[in-house]
Amino acid sequence: MANGAPDLQIVGAAYGLGDVTSEVIPLVNRQTSPQSLSVQAGSAVFGDTWPKVKKTLTVAYRYGETGVVCVATAIEGETLTIGAAQYEAALAAEPVVLDGGPQLFVLAATYGPADETAKVQGMITPDQTLSFTANNKTFGDPWPGYRKAMVVVAAFTGQVPFVDVVQENESYSVRYRPPFRLLSARWATSDVFATVQEYVSQRTLSVPATTAVLGDPMPEAKKSLSVVTQYGDEQPLLSVVEEQSTLSVDYQPRPAYQPPPDSSTLNVIAASYGPADVTAKVQALEIGNSLDFTANNATFGDPWKGVQKTFALTYSWGPQVALSTAVKENGPISVSQPLPPVAPPQAISLDGLFASGDSMVLQAGDGGYWIADPAHGGQIYATASGPPAATRFVVESSPGEGIHLNMTNGAPVGVGSDGRLTTAPPVAGALFVPSVTSTGALVLNVAGSDFEFARVESDHTIKASGRDALSFDALFGVLMQPTQAGLDAHLRAYRVDASQDPSLLACKVVWDLSVGFFMALGAGQWLRGEDAIPGLYGLVMRNTAVAAVVNGLVTTVRNHPYAVLGLVPMLEVVEAMWTEGLLWPVTRFVLEDRAWILVTYLLAQVLSYCVPGYGGAQVAYEAVERVLAFVQWAYTTTMDVLAWINSGAKDLPAPSTA
Repeated sequence: MANGAPDLQIVGAAYGLGDVTSEVIPLVNRQTSPQSLSVQAGSAVFGDTWPKVKKTLTVAYRYGETGVVCVATAIEGETLTIGAAQYEAALAAEPVVLDGGPQLFVLAATYGPADETAKVQGMITPDQTLSFTANNKTFGDPWPGYRKAMVVVAAFTGQVPFVDVVQENESYSVRYRPPFRLLSARWATSDVFATVQEYVSQRTLSVPATTAVLGDPMPEAKKSLSVVTQYGDEQPLLSVVEEQSTLSVDYQPRPAYQPPPDSSTLNVIAASYGPADVTAKVQALEIGNSLDFTANNATFGDPWKGVQKTFALTYSWGPQVALSTAVKENGPISVSQPLPPVAPPQAISLDGLFASGDSMVLQAGDGGYWIADPAHGGQIYATASGPPAATRFVVESSPGEGIHLNMTNGAPVGVGSDGRLTTAPPVAGALFVPSVTSTGALVLNVAGSDFEFARVESDHTIKASGRDALSFDALFGVLMQPTQAGLDAHLRAYRVDASQDPSLLACKVVWDLSVGFFMALGAGQWLRGEDAIPGLYGLVMRNTAVAAVVNGLVTTVRNHPYAVLGLVPMLEVVEAMWTEGLLWPVTRFVLEDRAWILVTYLLAQVLSYCVPGYGGAQVAYEAVERVLAFVQWAYTTTMDVLAWINSGAKDLPAPSTA
């Protein structure tokens, strides 16, 4: 925010037939007041997204999170400008009034260079569907003689906007769908949840069941893709297709669904054997709250004669998050009640991950998100349905001491007289000491409380008292949005000279060894841009022990210049950062500050490769040799180390410290 003016936010942007939102956002001038945008509508900036056709640029924008969404357009070759005049017009614009129910709403719509937002909004039917043909008959001809694109920036209630583009004379259709969740995805025996999640769009799913997309975990057999999805609070849906087919899921109303309330009750959600749904058969096999059988034709019949099948099971313990497992035909299935609670020594301090200014949304193990309920005096409940409905907390951090959580209005989260977390004044802010378990779950020690861990009670309140054991009700997930302020505080806390830049090549090597590791884990979409290179170099190389391991790796390449680095020496760098207490600061440093990051997933991945006893480095070394992403990481790092060596340099220089 500059001089009191709200930030200019780019809600959606399209050039020709391409969604260019991510390209437009960095072009905003954050130094002017109000913030502004000036960009030429041209293929030199955005690429040729519609060959041989003259294009238009559409930008949907707003000032501040609650500002009215406005539209700016420019014809190819012209300059699109958003400045003081557009800011004043945005402040004067009338907001769209919603009736409070689940809705599809249009934020912006253009046909060629013409703003057709109001007209398209008026086309939404009472049952929340939108359908039209993008042509001159519907919208007139705002650009005679030119072929036009129709751009629609829309959203479902409480969700991130999406951008759709269709060509002139094409039909467009979209309808409201309840919130969509992917519960599990199994390709033969392989867990392909992350890959399938990438094919979710506008609360629908369409994914090719091919080895090109999903890999080949069973080269000797034809495979099936088994996916379990859920819309809102409705009955989960099992979808199964054979290899070389496309699995598609769209909303069709289903009965309401209520999992067992007891977290010790086995809940069989869905099961498939080959292409067949065998859910009912598996439910009938449950004995004493457990499963123990062999997945074969004798158990389920033979739905796919002559083909080796796989069995996939999706289940939960009461209302907890869904789990999945899969085995080849004739493989054993054994599911029993979870092991006793995780012992406290298995929780590892997260000191260095959180910084002042970071925002976070917290989720309980049963899926409910933390919300400070004003109707109950600011009492904290774990009942919000998703991140949009959850309360965002701002971190106040002191390295080595823990964190305070404040609401965006400054009200602190404290412990009430009954031990429950609340924001009701005049409660003093509680000091939380965050740590992480082997699964990546967040644990919050409440300093000074009678008992050790914050946990969810039966009434969904969160209490700083109870059993000291790390049972399921004391484990939380976290979505985090690092901020620039948090990054600055983080750098100051670790005394890193962010301006130190010994060499672009040297910085790139360290970038590969740290950020490259996270990218190999599949976290690339959450990572900062390369503007963070100098500070990251200082953070890593100022530690003499880590610097020695990095320079040992450089020596390895110098002695074997024609061999790609093995993964063992590369993971030794990561392990050294862990041993020296640098991995959480590095993790924090590389996180993107414009995105909500599923820290729970990321931490679980990191722990599985770094911490002996959690899967452990030695086990990881053997496993990752077969993973393509890690092989690519090794190749890229080797090439960059060679570039450093070819520059005539020797060891990577140590940066100065502030």
